[in-house]
Amino acid sequence: MADHDLLPFSGRMVRLRDVTLADADMVDSWNRSFDVRGFNDFGPRDPLAREVLAKGPLRNDRNGTLIVERIDDGQPIGTVGWRRVTVYGPSPMSDTWQIGIELSRRHEARVWARKPSD
Repeated sequence: MADHDLLPFSGRMVRLRDVTLADADMVDSWNRSFDVRGFNDFGPRDPLAREVLAKGPLRNDRNGTLIVERIDDGQPIGTVGWRRVTVYGPSPMSDTWQIGIELSRRHEARVWARKPSD
């Protein structure tokens, strides 16, 4: 099974899917609104590369970004991003992954406070 066959991936309350060109303005807006000097602030982010998004998913074997959206209404609420880090040793066996989950503040409480029905 190819990677593209695994997406979208749905859990009980949220779904992970590829970022699309239609998402670019929304993600750029989220990136501009993060709390300056807050947790995980590494400075301003560049806008998403539209030409890359137009060619396909925003992921490869080194890094990527997915949209997190609520299942009940399809509302995008954040992103999951990852990247391979190669500074911990001389061989690929020393590589590790940095994974970040960023949820829009106005949606965080709703996702975590809601109890799933069994």
